[in-house]
Amino acid sequence: MTRTLFVFLTLLIAGCYSDKPIAALEQAVFDERLLGKWSTIDDEGEFIVLVSRVGEKEYMAIPDTEDDQDEPMRFYITQVGDERFLNAREVHNGKPEGDYMFGRYTVLNNKQVLIDVPELDAIPHEVASSKALYDVFREKSGQPGFYDGNPRVYHRVVD
Repeated sequence: MTRTLFVFLTLLIAGCYSDKPIAALEQAVFDERLLGKWSTIDDEGEFIVLVSRVGEKEYMAIPDTEDDQDEPMRFYITQVGDERFLNAREVHNGKPEGDYMFGRYTVLNNKQVLIDVPELDAIPHEVASSKALYDVFREKSGQPGFYDGNPRVYHRVVD
């Protein structure tokens, strides 16, 4: 897994993933507060990512590094009750590919975003439909132990 995946969505190497998104792109909501340049600190130092709009309801997260291991991510947001989740996939050759990865995000203010990632085994990795996965998030996301307990804070970079 690339550093972008680890840092931006705070996923562990065996992170929370599934073969389907929580809901279809047509059901996505858009949050302009996520657009812009974001920074976080990890064991390797500061990491910066630029989040831009792609189409009507999607985002592209492009790492601001020279490391060719850092891949862009394409994601959209699914609303489940009062919570919002990122449905993200790596981008290769200009197209999103692979399994979906998830993170619940909370905008603390217009300058900070907190991202929580579900535990590896909190959700099924293969599901019959997105509705089945949506139901899992709806039923379990508020339960203790659903998230990995290691939320990350991202700070808006103002140039």
